[in-house]
Formats: sequence, C-alpha cells, structure tokens
Amino acid sequence: MTWSTEPTSLFPKPFLVLFNLPYCFVERYKSTLTRKYRKVSITYGKKMSQIIKATTQELEHKINKVLAEENEFVQTAVLAQISATFLDQYQKCVQPNTYKNDGLFIKKFIDDFGHDTIINNISIQSLKRYFNNDCLTNGAITTLISLSYNI
Repeated sequence: MTWSTEPTSLFPKPFLVLFNLPYCFVERYKSTLTRKYRKVSITYGKKMSQIIKATTQELEHKINKVLAEENEFVQTAVLAQISATFLDQYQKCVQPNTYKNDGLFIKKFIDDFGHDTIINNISIQSLKRYFNNDCLTNGAITTLISLSYNI
C-alpha cells in the first residue's frame, strides 16, 4: 500500500494505491451463547474458483467447530465457574462498592443452589421460586428492604 499525490492539481489530494492485496473471505454466524452475530475469516492470496470452494468448506468447518465448543460449554458449565468469570469481567465495569454488594448476592445465590450445579439443569420455575420466596425472606434483599424503610 502506498500513498501518492496528484502533481497536476494546485492542492495535492492524497489517494490510496493498492497493490497485491490478499483476498479475505468472511462468513457470519449466530453465537448460541450470546445470540449475536460473529465473524470468521480466512485470507488467501488469489481469488479463483478452486480457492473459493476450499474457503467455503474451511469456513463451514471453523463455524461448526466454534459452535460445537460453545454447545459443549453450555452443557457442562458449572455455576461457580460462570460466576467467577462473570465477576472478573464485572469488576472492570462497575464501582468497587457495587461490585462488593453484587458479589455478596451472587455468592449467596451460589451457596443456595450449590457450587457444582450445572447451569443447564437449573429450571425457570426454581429460579422464580427462589427469587419470589427464598430471596425475600432471608438474605441480602431483606436487609436492603429493612434499610430502605428505616430512612
């Protein structure tokens, strides 16, 4: 890639001259974890019909491999492992006091459900029951409610 200017004009304007750039083949797929689209790409030096066919197969193989890894992760993810990963990322995004309070709530949630619980095995009904009954009668939310009435 080289930059050059036109010498004929009074005020030179830069324009881009491209030489021998490789071809980048990009394919998008929808992630099973985040439900967002992601990209997979492969770069080759030429664009020929044989390379396009090989690239298509290679991109499909890459996408299938990534989706299989995500699916395996979903099937075997443990509550403690996910919470540790989440809290590491969450700490970078919020204030220390918010992180501390939410970390205590997550720790209580994990203690109630169990550290080795596979996330795929937690039903929506048990979550509803937990947040409607158990969480309101004991723990952090009761403390927050009592503090709000004392103000």
